[in-house]
Amino acid sequence: MLAPAAAVDALMQFFAGRLDYMLTREGITYDTSRAALAAPWTDALEVWERAAFLNALRTSDPALFDQLVTAAERPARITRPEDLPEAGPDPAGFAEPREAELWQAAQSAATAVDAALASTPADYAAAIHALAASPSPSTTSSPTSW
Repeated sequence: MLAPAAAVDALMQFFAGRLDYMLTREGITYDTSRAALAAPWTDALEVWERAAFLNALRTSDPALFDQLVTAAERPARITRPEDLPEAGPDPAGFAEPREAELWQAAQSAATAVDAALASTPADYAAAIHALAASPSPSTTSSPTSW
């Protein structure tokens, strides 16, 4: 007999596999389906809506979709989550004014994204556009300062 936590994990893996199958049968690309399932979830309808939005964005605005993919992949290439401090960066340690500017822009974008995703139903378009509107290091400074 499985421990309760192990049973929940097994059920969630089963449901994720079924959702992945159903999403790809509906025309959602396999990588988009897996991306939608990779974020924490407890609501299958939310996963479906997230995957459908991402799939539509991929077709309707490929440049914005590519920006989103880059924003999602870049941190994983820089560091592992377990190496990050729980409290996040300390703005007092920023050496350059542009670091503080970027931090403030990231905090503003996070607030906008959180608000968009907290709405019912989640407003994925507003969340993506809030992320897209936030500057990246390459748009806030010269390459030599990073």
